[in-house]
Amino acid sequence: MDYLAALKDGHHAGQEKLTLLSRIAESIDGQQEPAGLRGQFQEVFNFFDGEMERHFRQEEKGLFPALVSAVGRAGVVSAMLEEHHSIWRAVDAMDEQLSEIETASSADRKRIAQSVKMVARHIAGLLRSHIEKEDTMLFPLAERVLSQETLKDVATEIERQAGG
Repeated sequence: MDYLAALKDGHHAGQEKLTLLSRIAESIDGQQEPAGLRGQFQEVFNFFDGEMERHFRQEEKGLFPALVSAVGRAGVVSAMLEEHHSIWRAVDAMDEQLSEIETASSADRKRIAQSVKMVARHIAGLLRSHIEKEDTMLFPLAERVLSQETLKDVATEIERQAGG
């Protein structure tokens, strides 16, 4: 049984939203007036605040503690946790910039919009890299070092975190 299936499935959904994020970011240059930019990003922010937040919580409360018990905090677990924090910092920065754009002067809106584009690209790159590392390093490590019983417990915690 694939006890990490829920986390793996979350990566597929994440990739779809990264495609949307990238498409929106690339469309910024063609916009005459970036004041309504926040609305274009709403679906992406809904993903960040919903599925991505839940997915990170599932990893941080379910998988990471089990791996820390098995292999220690240093290495891949620490790196993945730091990447979670880095992604959230970038999301917060983009959110702040989109709020700024609404009250900025016309000249400043274009500059802020370009900054939003750069941060959106950064988030997309971070998340793509993060997903690849989890798929190719973290999940295989978990399947190698964690017992079937521990993986079952991890899956139970992941499911519990999905509801709350």
